[in-house]
Amino acid sequence: MSKTDKTQMTKRDFLEKNYLERYDKLNKEQKRAVEAIDGPVIVIAGPGSGKTELLGIRTANILRTVQVSPHNILLLTFTNSGSVNMRDRLVSIIGEDGYRVAIYTFHSFASDIMNKYAEYFFNGALYRPATDIERIAILENILETLPLDNPLSAKHFEKGYIYTSDIISIISALKKGNMKGQDFKNRILDNQKKYIDINNALGELFTEISGKRKYDVVRDGYLKIYGELQRLKDDNDIAKYLSNTLALELKNSLDTGDYKNLNDFRDEYFATDTEGDFKILKDSRKEKIAKWLAAADIYEKYDLEMNRAGLYDFDDMILLIGRELQNNNSLRSELEEKYQYIMIDEFQDTNEAQFSLIKSLTSSPVNEGRPNILAVGDDDQAIYKFQGAELDNITKFAESYEGVEFITLDKNYRSTQQVLDYARSIIMKVEDRLEVRFPSQINKDIKSDNEKFKNNNDIGKIINKTFNNQFAEQDFVASEIRKLISSGVSPKEITVISRSHANLVSVASIFAEYGLPYSYEKKENVFEKQPIKELINTVYFVNSAFDGSRDDLLPEIMSYKFWGLDRLEVWK
Repeated sequence: MSKTDKTQMTKRDFLEKNYLERYDKLNKEQKRAVEAIDGPVIVIAGPGSGKTELLGIRTANILRTVQVSPHNILLLTFTNSGSVNMRDRLVSIIGEDGYRVAIYTFHSFASDIMNKYAEYFFNGALYRPATDIERIAILENILETLPLDNPLSAKHFEKGYIYTSDIISIISALKKGNMKGQDFKNRILDNQKKYIDINNALGELFTEISGKRKYDVVRDGYLKIYGELQRLKDDNDIAKYLSNTLALELKNSLDTGDYKNLNDFRDEYFATDTEGDFKILKDSRKEKIAKWLAAADIYEKYDLEMNRAGLYDFDDMILLIGRELQNNNSLRSELEEKYQYIMIDEFQDTNEAQFSLIKSLTSSPVNEGRPNILAVGDDDQAIYKFQGAELDNITKFAESYEGVEFITLDKNYRSTQQVLDYARSIIMKVEDRLEVRFPSQINKDIKSDNEKFKNNNDIGKIINKTFNNQFAEQDFVASEIRKLISSGVSPKEITVISRSHANLVSVASIFAEYGLPYSYEKKENVFEKQPIKELINTVYFVNSAFDGSRDDLLPEIMSYKFWGLDRLEVWK
């Protein structure tokens, strides 16, 4: 036997030994997911359900049962830390071949494709990612050309264009939604018609209950409004959304006998029209539509100017890859042949552009609608909705492929049953969940299966306490932590979680008074740091030396400490 044959045999032995040892420790549903390597699979995996281990062992099973190389397997994650964790897990299971499996975040995957297949993008020209400063500069140059009556041209004499950050956010959201400028305009114009139908149907109904104090009268009025939304919803997706939202508020109202939440619904989505007669959708106001249309125009100009400058931005990468895969059979075929098995972690956090990329990558007729793709996700953990993530993508996955297999990981190894039951009682109040959409395939009644929790009722106990003010609350937290540390608990095992950094800053000061050891790391935007702001303003000023467009920055720049000038000298 040659040295190469011995090495290969050693690899196979290592893989088989590790695989069997770790496979035996899996529960029934985890084993199902590991074994389901052919065709499309959705794994509903809650927190602490062992999905990272599952993905690693499933990769090992593919390599041991199918004639593919490690680089034929593609694993997509959402964070760099997730990629690192997945890589470490794989190496521990399959050895050095774990370094050969293609593990990427979506953006690093797109970047790698653009680098390796540069001839397919920008007609082979050398483009590069734009910096934030370059993006803002291009956008502000566009804003400079707008007429004064443009709704987005407003400018503050010191702070610059008022809507710059809003426009950047809109452009980013549209790209994540896989929409071009003209697509956005068409959507706005289409929505206008839907707004009119809703306003005509509901305006006077809101007027009928305005100022009414009797619960039954108000409730019946909202029932009429719900009925009108139900009538419109088949041809009007906005009416459908409002109908679903109002249904939940009506249920809450019936449960509590209070109509405050119904009026909250009204105030969130509706406003009094300019005539002061009746309620209309806030999004239907002329000034708001004018701003949306102006943003669509700026988006188109922004893309054009970025292209002229040989630049692309962060969101462009996924968008460009997805569109090129749709239009270029050669590139798509090459990548489909390369990545024969695909797994996506945290699938609930994918946006439309990311899903379009995945769909394009698995659309070969050879697959007959059944590519070897596994999506791991949990709708109850969706955290990137603010970045365009679509819960509907899990539903679209089920509808896009033939014979999708659903697997639910119903065992939790991280939490006590009390914690799981409490969390479920909260999340069940959300009506639009996968359990509701797919009742026969998904049951997320999760059970704790960690042995160390079963005989200790004190672990994971939930305690509710009410305080008169935040200082009393923080003092209590500090006191309890001091007791725990005194009893021998390591400070590293104690975590304080808050809804805002401001609260944590206050907690940290209390800890300092108590002499408690703590670690608090607030992630900061480097562009918000004062030295960076000063540098950027200086660059803006120098860049405008020929036209004097940013002379307004000079007094501020001269006051920066690094010049060593006192205020009197600057004033002179």
